[in-house]
Amino acid sequence: MRTRIEPLWADFRTASALAIITAELVGNALEHGLAERSGVVEVTLDGLEAGARLTVSDSGVGSSRGDWSPGFGMSLVSRLASQLGARAQRSLDAKGTRFELIFTGVLSDPPGS
Repeated sequence: MRTRIEPLWADFRTASALAIITAELVGNALEHGLAERSGVVEVTLDGLEAGARLTVSDSGVGSSRGDWSPGFGMSLVSRLASQLGARAQRSLDAKGTRFELIFTGVLSDPPGS
């Protein structure tokens, strides 16, 4: 597991949704991508000029097992991302899976600092 998390500030609603989304994506990477082989899960959180980008990727089986169909967890991720006004992208290939969410509502410094 590799992480690169930029310190950012968010309100409670955004931070809670982000925590649930991250946990679901990491869980999926471990359960589905790396269940039958070793590999790396990488989580990054970067501040952007108008928000932030969360990326969760793995070096697992990717699309080598056929079509991908989302389950309950990914439906939850989609709903939370939508509530945050996030733009989500998924890419799948033989080298693994990558999810990227770009969202606003995150500041690099707390208000009033």
